Amino acid sequence: MDKRMAVIVLQKGMTQKEIAEKMGVHQPKVSEWLRGLRFPNSKSLVRLADVLDEEPEKLATKLKEISELQ
Repeated sequence: MDKRMAVIVLQKGMTQKEIAEKMGVHQPKVSEWLRGLRFPNSKSLVRLADVLDEEPEKLATKLKEISELQ
């Protein structure tokens, strides 16, 4: 996981598994998003932003930056 995303997740005190459970998705999918291997669709992005208490646009920018590092 990219350091910026790790900080966000740790600040929320949540694991990838907890995020996945709150979103109703499988944990590997969350892992792929947070590592920049895949980008969530718009519906998932909004749900992920809600779970992480982030603005969807800002979260999308962070995820895009991570994916560009790959």
